[in-house]
Amino acid sequence: QKRGYLLIAVWTIGFAEVMKTHVPKACGRMDYFAEIDQAESLEETKKRLLEAAKGHEIACCFAGGEAGVDFADAFSEYLGVLSNGTEIPNRRDKYVQQELIRQAGLRAVRQAGGTEFKEV
Repeated sequence: QKRGYLLIAVWTIGFAEVMKTHVPKACGRMDYFAEIDQAESLEETKKRLLEAAKGHEIACCFAGGEAGVDFADAFSEYLGVLSNGTEIPNRRDKYVQQELIRQAGLRAVRQAGGTEFKEV
């Protein structure tokens, strides 16, 4: 908002109404240009977004909180804007994150993983 961008909130399916009023103090006041609800499909959600944007360019898509991370990854990829994407399954899993940075040649924590305690 301070940088001249208009914010459109896309509320994910199942997000509680009461949670829509929670804004971290660090954010100050949130003035949304528009608010829409996620539709059953990315295509329909995009239609709702474009209608709400009223001709303004969609510059980016990011999650406002943990509940929207998976949707933001998929929707930003669908919109063709800069995205974390969906190519890496379970990318928010800390084990997966550490293995990815290890593969990139960066220092990573020692770890063990398994589906049963005896495996670790």
